[in-house]
Amino acid sequence: MNTRTLEHAKVMRIERLLREGFSMRKVARVVGASFNTIARYKRLLLDEEKH
Repeated sequence: MNTRTLEHAKVMRIERLLREGFSMRKVARVVGASFNTIARYKRLLLDEEKH
């Protein structure tokens, strides 16, 4: 198993919090992930929205 991949529920929570307008730092604290992880998932979400 890739330890760099978050479980699906955590990813969905990150997405929900970002869409609700929480800052990346706040999301990182709430979810228990690093700021860089949240930034990576935010980039992925933005790319997904463009397509």
